[in-house]
Amino acid sequence: MVDNKCRKNKKEKNMFKKSLLLISLSSSLVFTSASFATTATYTAQATANMNVSLTVLKACSITASDMNFGKQYSNAGDLSVQTTAAVVCTKNTPYKVSSDSSHDYEMSDTNGDKIAYSLYADQAASTPFTTGTTGTGTGVAQNINIYGKVGSSALQVAPAGDYTDTVLLSVDY
Repeated sequence: MVDNKCRKNKKEKNMFKKSLLLISLSSSLVFTSASFATTATYTAQATANMNVSLTVLKACSITASDMNFGKQYSNAGDLSVQTTAAVVCTKNTPYKVSSDSSHDYEMSDTNGDKIAYSLYADQAASTPFTTGTTGTGTGVAQNINIYGKVGSSALQVAPAGDYTDTVLLSVDY
């Protein structure tokens, strides 16, 4: 009977150890589950600064409408017309628009006949367009008036025909 009692005590001890082990494992699982649950809902954040930059370079462009003196009789007298050039320059960029000072300013027909003319920056014809006109860019198109004149003496001696010329306009900035 002592043997049975000893065996029973050993059995009880083993069962107790197993119970403790199960309780310990269960507790670990509960604590581990709890820590996973906390990690899953917790979010961390790291930050960094990003530098953004741009260098705007100044630029200008020009377009010009044609200047047309129309159809005129040789005895029409002095002729005056106006056209415009559109200048677009980067905001706050000073510019000067002018025509080529080395140009002859003569319209020619297909036979080589010529009619002299002049271009001006003002309607009073006091500032030759070769001298130019100045402005400051706004970033949008700015119209520049160009005035043309053909003197009656040049018109009187010209044979009948179609006369043309091409003038180079420049924007210095």
